[in-house]
Amino acid sequence: MRRITLIYSRLLRVEVLTLVNPSPLQSCTSTSNGSQGIVTKFDLHTVPAHGIWHTVSVYSSNDAHVCIEAFAEWQRKCSSDLKSTIGMIIGLESVTIVLLYSSTTVPSDVFSPFDSLPAPLVVAVPPTNGTVNSLTQISASTSPSDPMR
Repeated sequence: MRRITLIYSRLLRVEVLTLVNPSPLQSCTSTSNGSQGIVTKFDLHTVPAHGIWHTVSVYSSNDAHVCIEAFAEWQRKCSSDLKSTIGMIIGLESVTIVLLYSSTTVPSDVFSPFDSLPAPLVVAVPPTNGTVNSLTQISASTSPSDPMR
């Protein structure tokens, strides 16, 4: 409940489409005061992340099970640090893991479950202090520009 309260406290603006004849949607959109509507747009206040620490490593798909186990261990023991996050992309040939911390100083144990992983095939981005923009540019440069289908 506290996280929901926090989200609402960051709400700046809401655009609601009200319904003239709400009966088809009444059961799923009705509020406690009896009004009906669909939120079509909302603006939230966000916390800027100027300096971040990140690294990107690529592992063999044969190591997917240990990567998933490390991720599960991180969720159980380390994910309470809200500045830390993990991105994991599992493909047919490789597993890409992004470790990201919303500060340039990283506590030594925040990503400790990943310390026991086998050596990666490649460290695509070594541990780096940067910005969200720099990480986005790195990510975009590795994505194909042609449609996938």
